[in-house]
Amino acid sequence: MRIVVIGAGHLGYIISELLSNEGYDVIVVDSDAEKLESVRTSLDVLTIHADGTSPSFMRSSDVKGSDLVVAVTAMDEVNIIACILAKKNGIPHTIARIRDPKFLSEPVDYIRENFDIDLVLSPELITAREISRLIMTPSAINVEDFAGGKVRLLETKIGPHSPLAHKELKDITLPPQVLAALILRDHHMIIPHGNDRILPLD
Repeated sequence: MRIVVIGAGHLGYIISELLSNEGYDVIVVDSDAEKLESVRTSLDVLTIHADGTSPSFMRSSDVKGSDLVVAVTAMDEVNIIACILAKKNGIPHTIARIRDPKFLSEPVDYIRENFDIDLVLSPELITAREISRLIMTPSAINVEDFAGGKVRLLETKIGPHSPLAHKELKDITLPPQVLAALILRDHHMIIPHGNDRILPLD
């Protein structure tokens, strides 16, 4: 799979490094020669000094036939134009970094249909959501969402003075929408039943 990463900044570098380590054929494009030099000397990728929004660049042999364009420059408009041009030139999949709330507030279908972007990346929004999740569940060690946010898995540790310590599950009243799915004790996983006790450090 050939992947074109437009933008050799911090995010572009990390994405290129991860993809290259996974064995993908990665091309990194930037109009800043200094940023490209840093990528060229550190990663096993092809670098091209060019404007990622140039129609002639998108028609070039280096880019034509690629499977994916990931546009992650610091400017939303550049990323949007790059994705539109990529789709117009037959590249089937596009990903763009978008930071401006006026774009992020639009429905996913609208972005896909009007800007030819299959997936929107917003590191700032991801960070804000993660902070929000941690604030809502302050005792959680780890929080993961599944099924589009309909299911949330929380991991928490039972302290020595917790009111749940030494109680059997059948004697603990949990909210109806909460299920104790797993107990991790001394590196062993226990599928809990009603007679199982919760112990400190579980």
